Order: sequence, then C-alpha cells, then structure tokens
Amino acid sequence: MDKLKHISLSQLGLYNPQRLDDETVEILFVVRQKYFQLLMDKINKEKSNSIPQHYLFIGQRGMGKSTLLKRLEVELRKQNSKFIPLLFPEEQYNLNKLSEFWLNSLDALADVLELLKRKEEVKLIDSKVKELGNIKDEEDLAKQAFQFLIEMSKKIDRRAVLLIDNMSFIFDRLDKNEQHVLRAWLMQNDAPILVGASAVEIEDTFNYGAPFYDAFQISYLNKLSFEELLEVLNNLAKVTNAQEVLINIHEEIARLKTIHQLTGGNPRTAVMLFKIIIKGFSKEINDDLEALLDEITPLYKARFEELSIQMQIIVDAIALNWDPINLEQLRTETRLENNQLSPQLKRLVELGWIEKLDAYKSKGSAYQISERFFNIWFLMRRSSRRQKKELYCLSKFLETFYGDDLHTVAMNSLLRESRSLNQITLNLAMAEVVKDKKLKKQLKDKCQKDLRDEAKENPNIYEQFGLENNINIDNQKNQEYINFEEYLLEEIGKNENNAEAWFKLANVYQNLNKNLESKKAYLKTIELNDKIGAAWNNLGNLYWHEFLLNDKAEEAYLKAIEIDASETDSLFNLALFYHSELDKYEEAEKLYLAVIKRNANDSEAWVNLGALYMLNLQNYDKAEKAFLNAIKINPNKSAVWNVLGNLYQDHLQDYDKAEKAYQRAIELQLDSNVPKYNLVFLYRDKMNKIPQAEEYFSKLEIDEMSADSYWLNKTLFELYHRNEGIAKDDIEKAFNKVQQSLPLTTQDDWWRFGAVTIKLGYGTWFLGILEAKGFDTLLAPYYVAIKALTEIDTLGYLNSRAVEIREPAKRIMKIMEKY
Repeated sequence: MDKLKHISLSQLGLYNPQRLDDETVEILFVVRQKYFQLLMDKINKEKSNSIPQHYLFIGQRGMGKSTLLKRLEVELRKQNSKFIPLLFPEEQYNLNKLSEFWLNSLDALADVLELLKRKEEVKLIDSKVKELGNIKDEEDLAKQAFQFLIEMSKKIDRRAVLLIDNMSFIFDRLDKNEQHVLRAWLMQNDAPILVGASAVEIEDTFNYGAPFYDAFQISYLNKLSFEELLEVLNNLAKVTNAQEVLINIHEEIARLKTIHQLTGGNPRTAVMLFKIIIKGFSKEINDDLEALLDEITPLYKARFEELSIQMQIIVDAIALNWDPINLEQLRTETRLENNQLSPQLKRLVELGWIEKLDAYKSKGSAYQISERFFNIWFLMRRSSRRQKKELYCLSKFLETFYGDDLHTVAMNSLLRESRSLNQITLNLAMAEVVKDKKLKKQLKDKCQKDLRDEAKENPNIYEQFGLENNINIDNQKNQEYINFEEYLLEEIGKNENNAEAWFKLANVYQNLNKNLESKKAYLKTIELNDKIGAAWNNLGNLYWHEFLLNDKAEEAYLKAIEIDASETDSLFNLALFYHSELDKYEEAEKLYLAVIKRNANDSEAWVNLGALYMLNLQNYDKAEKAFLNAIKINPNKSAVWNVLGNLYQDHLQDYDKAEKAYQRAIELQLDSNVPKYNLVFLYRDKMNKIPQAEEYFSKLEIDEMSADSYWLNKTLFELYHRNEGIAKDDIEKAFNKVQQSLPLTTQDDWWRFGAVTIKLGYGTWFLGILEAKGFDTLLAPYYVAIKALTEIDTLGYLNSRAVEIREPAKRIMKIMEKY
C-alpha cells in the first residue's frame, strides 16, 4: 500500500484550489464524490460526434464548486482519457465579447497541453492565436477561433470539456445575440461539453425565451450532512497527520455536531474551523475568534454581496433578529409586502441561506439563518455601536461552540489578566450564559474591575459598552434605592393594582440598571393606568437606549405626547430620537421648536436645534441664532462656545468671531483641549498665523479624549514644512484612535485635515495611507469625498460609487470645500 502523503495546514486551500497539485487535489477531495462520479460517468458516455449534454451546478460560495471543477480537470487530464479539460480562471476579466471567450478557450487548451508536454501542439495554437489577432471583424474572429478549437480537439483526438467557474459572469458579459450564437455552436455535433458552476441561479437558464433556457442539466450543491462532515474532518486529520484529532474525534461527537450546526454544512467553513480543532481549542479564545472572523470575512462578504438587494434586506433582518423571525415581524423589519417577501424567501431557502421553521405562537412559518456562524459574523461586523447586540450574539456563539466546556473556559478566563477590550467583551459574553451563579457573578465583578481600570485612560469606555458608569455612584445611594425597592414591593403586595407604586418601582429599577425589571414595571403601570405620560416617556427611553427597539421607542414617545403635549421631556426625547437615530431631521426640527415654544429658556433644546441646523439641515444662519440663544440663557457653557466657533470657522467663514468664541470656550474650561485644537486649525489654516499656531500647539499636551486631534495637527505642521516621512508616522498615530468609524467628538477635525491635505497637494498621499490601512472601505464616505475632490471628473467618480456611500460623501465634500 502506498504511503499516504501528508500536507500542512497552510496547504488547505480555502479560496483557490487551482494552485494545488494533482495529488493534493485527489487526497483532499472527499466531499462531493457521488456527484463527481455521476458527472464523470455522464461525460464518459458521450459518444464521438454527438450533440453534447451540458451541465451546471449551483451552490453558495464555500460549497466546493471550484474544488469540484479542479477535481474534474485532474481526472479528465489523465493519459487514458478521451477528453481534454479546459479549466478557466474563476473571473475572466478580459471577457467582453464572444471572440474573447473562444480565445480564452484556446489559451486554456495551450495551458493543459503544455502540462502534458505536447510542445508542437502548443506552438501551433500560439501561432494560430497570433494569426487570429489580425482579424478585425468580431463575428468572424469568434467563428474562426471556435472552429480552430474543434480542429485541435480532433487533431489530438480528445474532446474539449469547458470547466467554467462563475458562469453568471459569462452571461453578464455577453449580450443576448452572442448568447444565442454561443448556444447554437455548443449544440453542434462534436461541440465541446460545458460544465459550469455558479454561486447564484442564472435567469438566462430558466426564463422561457432566454438564450440558454433548458440548455443545462442543473444540480444544486447542498450543505453537508453530519456524516459527510465527519468524513471531511477524518480525512483532513489523516492528510495533515493530526494524530491527536484522529484519536479523539469520536469522543467529540457533541462538539462536532455543534460545528456542523454553526457552519450550516459549508465545507470551506468546516476547513476553517478544523484549524481551531487541530490546535485543541486555544485557551485564549479571543485569539481563536478574531483569527477565524478575519479569515472568513472574504467568503461571507462575497456571498452576501452576490444576493439581490431585496434578498440582502431580508437576510439582514433575519440575521439581526438572531432567533427565528416570523413573517409578520419580517414584514415590519423589511417594510416589504407579502407578495415581495414570499418569492424571495422561497429562493433563499432553496439556495441554503435560510431555514424554514414552524412559527411560535403565530400563524405560518418562521425563518432563521441556516449557517449560524454566518449569523455570528454578520452581527459582530454589522455595527460597532450596537455593543449590546454584539455581546448577545457572542454569548450565543460561546454557549453553542464550547458547550459543556464553557464552564472550564470561563474558569480559565477568570485566572487570566484581561489584556484588551476584546477579552473584557468575551468575559461579559460568557457571564451571560454560564449557568453557575457564583461564576457568573465572579466574571461580572472581574469585568467591572477591568472596565474601572480601563476607564482611567479611556473615560468613554462605559458608553462604548452600553453601560452606565457606576464608579462614582455613592454606595449609600444604591442602598437607599434597594431599601426603597423593598418598601415598594411591600406596598404592591398589599395592593397589586397600585399604579403609582409600580411607576416608582420602575424608576428604582431604572436607577439600579435592572432594565428588564424596569420595563416590566412600566408596562404594569401602563396596564393599570395608561394615562401616565411619564411612564410612556421612560419606557421609550428604555426601548431606545437599552433594548434598541426603535419602533417601540417611537410609539412610546408619541403616546406620552398624546397624553400631555405640554410636557417637554417627551417632546425633547422624541426630537433627539428623530435627530440622532432615525435621521428624520424635519420632524426633529418641529419638535425642538415645540419644546422651545413651551419653554424658551431650555438651553439644551436650543443647542440641539443649532446642531441640527448646522450639521444636518445646513441652515447656518438659523444655527447661529440657536447657539446665541443658548448662550444668552447660559453664557458659561464652554461646549456651546466651542461649537459656535466651529460654525464660524467651518461654515460661515467669519474667522474673527470664531477666534473669540474659541477663546471664550477655553476661558470657561481650561482643562479641555478641544477648543484649543480648533484654535490651532483656525490660526494655521485660515488666518495664516502659522508661527502663533505652532507656538500655541507646542504648549498642548496629549489627552486621551482628543489624541487624534493632536496627531492630525502635528501631521499638518509637518506637511506645511514638507516633512512627509515624519508626517506619515504622525498620521499613523492618529489612526490608532479610529476603529470602525471616525470618533464623533473629533469628526470635524478629520474633515478639516482632509481639506488641508488636498490644498497642500497631499491628497493622493493621504488616499494612499487610507488604502494601506484599509480605511478606504471602513471609512468609505470619507475616502470617497477626498478622492472625488482630487479627481478631474468629480461628478463622474461620485456617480460610480454606491448611493449609500455617495450621498454622505457629498455632505463631507461640501464641508471640505468650504474649509
């Protein structure tokens, strides 16, 4: 018996099996054996000079399409085969006409003949391709290239089999007339056999009247069964010589069933998870998860982007819900009607994206993402500000992935120092799902301590985690709340219909951050007396800030206003909700004005109205009036003077007034660097007081809250002096403050920075840095705004970008153009 060849983990090709050698391909190919054999049998049954049968198989990315095509190529290339396989690259980017398709086929034929060491035939093909290059008529060129392929097949006595990945790409590039011609030629006697693969269904193959209607035998590559997954993992263990996995694999059936559930039976994802299995599940689970999420991102991102817009909307709603979602909920979340949802849901089920279940306490069906690990990835990458949702989905992942071992993993985590925010996140997530109450409390206490330590350098850390900062809350006050809770529970025990007691209890729970109990108490209050406006208002706050239920929050605020329209709290909260959460700027304006009408001395309403006019409605005169009114009410608020300075500098170009506003802001709060950096921008970039700006900047110390502003300003000083090398080092330090988005507190400084780099002739330089750091994607609107301003055809470039990037980029451009 031949000795089994062992391969390394790095050779487990995830995205490009074409790079693997023949022996490795045959060793690794275990998943689609039955379908592979079926295809080989059908191809081998083709008689010479027959009209060929063509084949198309459809499966999501990662389902093994490319590997199957490569396996067919290896088998068909063997010496005793009567066929010659022509394996095309996954993306034929040069293809824009039928002639290119056949020229690519000739190139593929030359490649395989070169592998078979048939040098004379390769020379013949190269010579013919060169000759064909002189033909100007595209139809004639396509025809002659096709005929020469047939001639070469006969010359070598091996019929061509075209193995084409991403068939939808071919159909997208060829017009309907070319598709009709292609079909006609492929249906000739002795024509090549076409075996295609696609990640999506191709309308041209199933729409009646389309050129390739009913031209293929179509099959679907479905997810692996659990038995097939075991076979894959066993084989991977053998070929990677992972003896410890082979020994223990049958003792880990429960863990493996979990992996099957998480991967949805996707072979490529299973290979990725195998890399964790082989390491024995690292104690540093953060390392495992981060590595896995990074590795899997290209696969999941590409798969999701291949869906139609409506399908993406539906998958987005289902994934964000995590638990199965019924049709009524889906209709609410997607704002699509039943006649729009039903066909798309049917297709998503057929394509393996979602699973259909019986709905709980609801008519009809419910739906969930079939590959649970995709759901994990989607939620964790979807939105950095929804930290609570991230913790929820992460806790679900840990519970599923580690199963009975979670207790041990949690115990180990208690013993290790939390070296990063990610580790704190993991501990918080584990605390949500561990069953041992003592361990749960120990994890939460550890997280509180770690967050307290982190808050010394990063005061915003509690807000980042969606938690209230309890560090400075007086313990006696907490105890008073607890005592009051006991008293109220006694009162409710005497009379459970006491609405006032329930309302007060809800307030107590809210102050103790017992949000679920608080919500229940407010709902009980409303059940007993639905005319208590404050209960509706406070419930709206909970729905918005704690439970992220925007529809319910809006409904609660509106109900509070309906009960008492003179009460300004609910008017203000709804205005802020529309302004900052739903982007309903006109409605927010009306509500802020309604608050001011009832209380003209509400400085906070004036400030928010001013911010709305300045940042969202671009009505700068009204913004100025609003800020000045706020200052008239409370002239000693530094932040308002600072934002007034920004209005004068960035939008009204009144630099003397801007200088005075910043100076007043600094006088009122000497320990704040924010207005000081704004003054540096003003002196250097607008008032041409560069020496004064440099002198003022030299006295500033870096503080955590505005560290990026410090490094942005230092970078600009270096660029003014043409010190590009030092500037590059400095801007790298500014980027350390940036994660998934620009910090809200210093966003305007980034707009200014972009504008100044362009004016100094460093726009392309800065774009290169953004690209190298991956911020051309993460900060796409910012990147697009800068690039558009450096392009000759600004409008053309903007129109080439997706509208969701284009529109915010335009707003950023307007600010930069004014600066």
